[in-house]
Amino acid sequence: MNNSPNTIERFQKAGKALGTARLRNRDEAFAIIVEGPRDKIALKRLGFTGPLEVVNRGWGMDRLVAYLYETYGTRTNDGKATMTLLMDWDRTGGRLQSNL
Repeated sequence: MNNSPNTIERFQKAGKALGTARLRNRDEAFAIIVEGPRDKIALKRLGFTGPLEVVNRGWGMDRLVAYLYETYGTRTNDGKATMTLLMDWDRTGGRLQSNL
């Protein structure tokens, strides 16, 4: 692992974001959107207990977006987001995040 200050800072930010997402997922039925089934399994092992949605389920992007909108909407009553994306730090994850 590269121990440069930038790498350490990125991992610290990622850890904090993951912790916040886990709390919201548990307490507010906040949906977490991941790339595939193995990502979903990993989050369950990390203590995520709320809704976990998988992008790679054989649906087109239009159908997935319609499903997410119909299921979760866009905002809670107090204006917070109803879901977040947790994608890998690779080209595929970046592409999916941009498309969604």
